[in-house]
Amino acid sequence: MSSGKLASAPFRRAFFVAAMFLSAAVATTVVAEAHDVSMPDPRLTPGATEPGVTKEEICAPGRSAKARKVTARQKREVYARYGLDPRKPPCPCEVDHFIPLELGGSNETSNLWPEPYGVEMGARKKDVVETRLHREVCGGVISLSRAQEIIRKNWPSCHAAIKSGDDCK
Repeated sequence: MSSGKLASAPFRRAFFVAAMFLSAAVATTVVAEAHDVSMPDPRLTPGATEPGVTKEEICAPGRSAKARKVTARQKREVYARYGLDPRKPPCPCEVDHFIPLELGGSNETSNLWPEPYGVEMGARKKDVVETRLHREVCGGVISLSRAQEIIRKNWPSCHAAIKSGDDCK
């Protein structure tokens, strides 16, 4: 055997081991990037509000419909950030505002997430919370900033309170 072949065997083995470690690292990264979208990932969707929005503005009839301006490009970006295909589980989803428009939420991508329908605390249950908090803000029961905080910190507990006949705290 020539010395070139002897030298290349350890090199091939080292290359193979390095390639295996690299493959494992890439696979781990891909798995780590698959998100549970039953709640927004705070790194991807921390929530954002319209600067200076007031109670009077959000309580004006038709305000949410006028404020809704999410583009198809933004929706594609949101699905991509979460590593989801909107045609595959856990979808069907809707690209939704984490802080809802009816509570002064923004159309910025940092306020959007792919909210699924088919999970325990899915889109329809969050809608119940949003409507209740909007009514309470407009009725003077709670402040707009408090309603936004409830959504951001733990809207499912608010849903549980509503379901049991209590107020959101």
